Parts: sequence; structure tokens; C-alpha cells
Amino acid sequence: MRNRQGIAFVIVLALVACGSGADKAELPPATGPGAKPRPQLPAFGADKAPSDTTVVSVVDDTTGTTYPIAEAKIAPKMTGLIDKVLVREGDSVKKGTILFRLRTDDIALRVRQAKAGLEAAEVRLAAAKVEYDRTRRLFDKSAVNQVAWDRVQAEHKAAEVGVQSAKAALRLAQQGWSDAVLRSPIAGIVTEKLMHAGEMATMVPPSVVVMVEDHSTLELRFRLPEKSLKTLAVGDVFEAEFTALEVTRDAEVVRIAPRVDARTRTVEVVATIDNKSGQLKSGMLAKVRRKQGGSAASLNSEVKK
Repeated sequence: MRNRQGIAFVIVLALVACGSGADKAELPPATGPGAKPRPQLPAFGADKAPSDTTVVSVVDDTTGTTYPIAEAKIAPKMTGLIDKVLVREGDSVKKGTILFRLRTDDIALRVRQAKAGLEAAEVRLAAAKVEYDRTRRLFDKSAVNQVAWDRVQAEHKAAEVGVQSAKAALRLAQQGWSDAVLRSPIAGIVTEKLMHAGEMATMVPPSVVVMVEDHSTLELRFRLPEKSLKTLAVGDVFEAEFTALEVTRDAEVVRIAPRVDARTRTVEVVATIDNKSGQLKSGMLAKVRRKQGGSAASLNSEVKK
């Protein structure tokens, strides 16, 4: 029985060896005569290169957001209750327009108190002046000693300083009248009214009551790949398409960020758009595309032609 199993095992090994030898005979050699030629690999970037030698201009497509050219967050110069807000959201205001005012009841009391303090200081100065003049005449006649004369001079000087201090306190109290009235530092549009009459507005931390934005010119901010820096320059003109309004405007680059974002490998670009018509709003989304023409100077020359 064992002899039969051994003979069968030898026969199987012989068949396997014959089969593997047949397979090896069918395969071509890896190298040398009869070997198949190696496939040619394309050069790096060859699949993306143009078929001819024409230079393809780089056109940057991205999206951007509009921002106001200037904005002001108006907060009170002192803590107090809001008496009245004189504007509404959407109102156009000029520089110097009154936006809101604080209640002035306590300010009036401080002004009256300061005036009373000034009057008292002036009375003390008048009394000190009388004593000063009398003691000087006596001192000239050697009727009083040096110590008494020095004391009277010091009292007169202190009275003069008291009047100056009272005048400063009165000016400070009167300044509250103007500080209670808040005016717009820029011309623009009221975009937000954050507080109302009767609310307490604080100076520290500042309570923003009204926000004003200048929309006559808008900033369009967008990001481009860092490779765009090779051809990007201040003065370049981009097309900004506002799909919400179905309008397209020219945006001239005025500022390129001094640093590249290391995470996204992009650089921020700031361009300005003329918006005297007021059609565009801040915060709008725009499709941005570099114009085929280069800088604003070249486009202006084409328009003149």
C-alpha cells in the first residue's frame, strides 16, 4: 500500500514539472534577444501641454465678495441712556448728520454745579485780592513782616489756581452737551440700528448704536492661487459678474496682500468698483474673471481709440 502511494506522488511531481516547463517556454525573455520593447512613458505634464507651441494666456476665475470702502460703528462718547435715534436702516446720511442723542438731565445738573463752583472760586479770588493789596501796602511801609506777606501771596496764588480749575470743570461739564449728540463721521447709508431709545449705551465696553457704510465705491475681495502672482499687478482689471442682478462691472486691483495663505496657497486681492448709482450692495457674491487686456491703463487707451 505504501509503495503504491509513493509511486503516485512521484508521477504527480513529474506532471507538475512538465507543465511549469511548458509555461516557461512560452514566455519571452525579459532582456536580450527576443525580449519585448519597453513601453514609452509620457513626459511629465505632456498630457496637459498644448499640441502646438502657442502660448496660452492665464485667465483666473474665482468668486469674490463686496465690502464698503469705509464704515463707521457709532458708539457714545460717554455712558448714558439713549434719548432718541434719529435715523432708520437704509437712510442716506451726510457727514455730520445727527444719528442719535443721549439724555442730558444729569449733564444739566453737572453744568449748574460747575457754574456754582466757578462763582465760589471767583469770590475767594476777589477776597484774596483785597487782602493781597492791603498787605502789600503795609509791607511796603514795613508794617508787616516777611512771613505775613509770604502767606498772603500764597493764598492769592491758590485763589487764582482755584478759578482756573473751576473754569476747566465747567468746560468739561459743558463738553457733555456736545458728547451727548452723536454725528456721522462719514457720508453713507445706515446699514444697522442696533439700539433704541431708552436703552443704556456704555462707553466701556463701547455700545454700537448705529452702523454707517460708504457704498459709493465698493471693495471686491477675492483669492487667487499663488501662481497668479507671476502675472498679477496693481491696476489689472477684472470682470465682476453679479448673477443676482444680472450685471457685470469692471473691478480694478488696488491692493495685493503681502502674504500668501500657507494652508490654501492663495493670495487675497482687493479691487474697487464704482457704485455711485447705488445698485450694488455690500456683501454681494460675484463671479470674478481676469479681463483679456491686462491693466487699467491698456483698457483706457483702447477706449480712447
